[in-house]
Amino acid sequence: MGLWEDAQRLLETLQSVAASLGAFRGSPVQREYTEHLQRRLVPLVEDLRSLIDKRTDHSEILRAMAEIKGVMYEVNGAAKKGEMDIFPEGLLNRFWQLSTIFQEQRYRDERP
Repeated sequence: MGLWEDAQRLLETLQSVAASLGAFRGSPVQREYTEHLQRRLVPLVEDLRSLIDKRTDHSEILRAMAEIKGVMYEVNGAAKKGEMDIFPEGLLNRFWQLSTIFQEQRYRDERP
């Protein structure tokens, strides 16, 4: 699989995370928090999609990924420490596995 395909899988995974955050139905406080995370994540994913579609240099994509990872650490904490059943099994693991694709040596000469 090439960088383009992995980048598309990453975007699909992030869209699923955002959709799951928006669909979560817990207590009012939990819903408020997951909706807040979704509102933070969605524009970052749109920015990443734009960078990938433009076949932007890896350094710009890495900057966008750093912002996404910041939110995803909070998302991960909400799911694990907050013991909220938000995501389908394996979704967060898939994100973390794909989150390094723009740093991987095998893709250094490819643009998404």
